[in-house]
Amino acid sequence: MIRLVAVTSWIAFMCLLVIGVDRVLMHTLLEPQRHFLEDIDHRPNFDGVEFNEDGIRDTRSRSAFRESDFNIVVLGDSFVFGFKLQPSDAIPQQLEIRLRSMFPGRSINVANFGYLSASPYLSLRQLREIGPHYHPDVVLLCLDMTDFHDDIMYEKFDRKPGLFGILKLLPSGFFALKRAARKLDVHEGLFGYPSDRFFVTKRPLGETRGHLGHIRMNINAIDEFTRSALSGSFALVVFPRYFQYNAAECPNNWERDEYDVASPYVHEPFRYLAEIAAEGRYPVGSLLAAFQTNTIFPTVFDDDPHWNRQGVEVAVRALLEFLQQEQLIEPEDSAPPMRSRPSPEMTSPNSSSKNASQTGGCRIGEQAHRRVHRRSRKLPQHAHSTDCLEYPEELAPDYFSRSLAIRSSVWGRSVASVALKTARRSRATRACSFVRARSG
Repeated sequence: MIRLVAVTSWIAFMCLLVIGVDRVLMHTLLEPQRHFLEDIDHRPNFDGVEFNEDGIRDTRSRSAFRESDFNIVVLGDSFVFGFKLQPSDAIPQQLEIRLRSMFPGRSINVANFGYLSASPYLSLRQLREIGPHYHPDVVLLCLDMTDFHDDIMYEKFDRKPGLFGILKLLPSGFFALKRAARKLDVHEGLFGYPSDRFFVTKRPLGETRGHLGHIRMNINAIDEFTRSALSGSFALVVFPRYFQYNAAECPNNWERDEYDVASPYVHEPFRYLAEIAAEGRYPVGSLLAAFQTNTIFPTVFDDDPHWNRQGVEVAVRALLEFLQQEQLIEPEDSAPPMRSRPSPEMTSPNSSSKNASQTGGCRIGEQAHRRVHRRSRKLPQHAHSTDCLEYPEELAPDYFSRSLAIRSSVWGRSVASVALKTARRSRATRACSFVRARSG
């Protein structure tokens, strides 16, 4: 009996010791992972510098988006957010400037709901929580190449099925297990999805299709919520990465080792989105051909894959074309006509840029697919004039650390401002940290 008590006490002590060590690791070496687990949405908070009370990159309050106005909500990740760009140079802000110049005297607002390392799974949660405050007439979801991976990752980290249940008791042990699984190339078998953030561009669609149901379900859920709860119109637009249209750009890219520019499957994601477009449930557009036929380079930064101001200009022109073609923006009779610019349609993965330029529009497929449920609403008149075990599954730690700095309401305005400036100036250092975190 005494021996049984002793053994039980020893086992209990060892369990407590292991849990204690795990907690110490989560508060020291794995602090970014701990913050991620505590707040999977990782949205910015109001900081008095760039973000309003809802954490969107807009200094205007939600009250500025009146129901009588024509409001567009743009969902997406760091490409929509405008990483390494001033807030006024981000895609939603530039889109608003262009729309207001096309329709002077009308109250048009574009809300930037994009934030670092977001995906449709998180955008759906964001839209449900704060979307109704912005009275959107149009909800535009911009899809990035990493979203296919990130949507599965976020959902599993949030719901914790199977092995993810270890996170509830031994989170550092879970991250160590994932690291080992990646090195042994058994991650997909153990955890149910590839560890490679760009897996959709490296494998044929037939092999990856089983992993794409998550993102498709979340996209459809955003469409359903937009139509039923917000009485608005939904559209999906796919953003290409530079290696899918000009691999010569971004020679010092910090994540270049993650790409396979020679892969014959770099355009497979566009094939998949073409299948979604063929269903005709909502408009689906691609900016691939717009960038393929663009003659102004570079479109991205020298050391970072995000679009620079020239890239944003190409994207905004194509988005305006898409919105007009899908009749998501319908000018009143008295409004000046929208300028029509020739914009190429998405081509097949093997199509050349020359062939792309011979077709019209930035829509996927030969014809624009109209939504079955779409509210046609004309633009209204103005009413009144480190080294660690693993960063959570390929999330870039520099993105997330920057987001954490922005979120800290304790540090306040001055620290947030310094963090934003530092993030723009120290990309090379963050790139080294990213590589160490992924390989460590």
